[in-house]
Amino acid sequence: MTEFPLMEEFDLSSLSLATSDDNGVHVHAAFELLKEAAVFGAVVASLRLQGEPLTRNRAIATGNLIRIVRLDRSMVAQVADGHGGDQQLALSRQLLDSAATLAYLLENDEEHGDRFDSYVFDSLIAEREFLKDVRDQVAKRDGTRLPIEDRIENSIRDTLLAAGLDESDIPSRRSNGWPSAETRMKLLGPVAYSGYRTSSGAVHGSFTDLYLHYLDFDESGNLGIRERAYPYVPQTLLTAGLLTVEAAALTLRSYIRPAPLELESAFRRLRSRLGQADTHHESAMRRVRLDGATASE
Repeated sequence: MTEFPLMEEFDLSSLSLATSDDNGVHVHAAFELLKEAAVFGAVVASLRLQGEPLTRNRAIATGNLIRIVRLDRSMVAQVADGHGGDQQLALSRQLLDSAATLAYLLENDEEHGDRFDSYVFDSLIAEREFLKDVRDQVAKRDGTRLPIEDRIENSIRDTLLAAGLDESDIPSRRSNGWPSAETRMKLLGPVAYSGYRTSSGAVHGSFTDLYLHYLDFDESGNLGIRERAYPYVPQTLLTAGLLTVEAAALTLRSYIRPAPLELESAFRRLRSRLGQADTHHESAMRRVRLDGATASE
């Protein structure tokens, strides 16, 4: 098994004195912790005994973990290049989806092999419907095919091959059994589904998302266009980091037995430090609220 050095830890001592007026301090700490979480996730995803075959189910689980890591990297990149946080909730929703899917698939280890089948089918049902639309269009042209239609069919055929399935194996959507997002989100905690629903506005462009990220509302009650990017907030980065290390630990314990003590220790420490950073930020915001209330009296 290949050994991978983990990143040097970021020093959290600066957070003990920071207030929420120093939001940049908290964002910086959350940014550094998310980088560490992404490295931890990438290390876990890369672990495999030499010559060990990668089964379809393990590939699906590891693929979801790698997707989480890449979403982390997108968040990190947006903070680093000053792009701003306009897309932070949209990225968070995708990350929540993969984390909840992974938790559902690996619940009770791989005992529920049918869950992996349902996961694959849920995607391929949509592909089959797309394929039907393509074939209908070809039929309307008396069999004349466009190059893009050949590429679509080849792509779907390759996906079926990778899944080890034939088109005829795909069930109807009603009989597939893949659970709702709400059911999967419950595995991440009692408030995960609320966060998932809230972030849907960022994906679909709701008025709430426009108001929070793209419009200004002044004291006179006038709406205007927000030209500046919405800033990243620590909570988004810290939540992403926590979801990443939990997903990585679940994958590690499911496929690497016994799990290396160094990685188990790294997981516990990183999870603790993410919690510390969140506690510091909440305390800082509470201090500022209390100071503001006192000043107004």
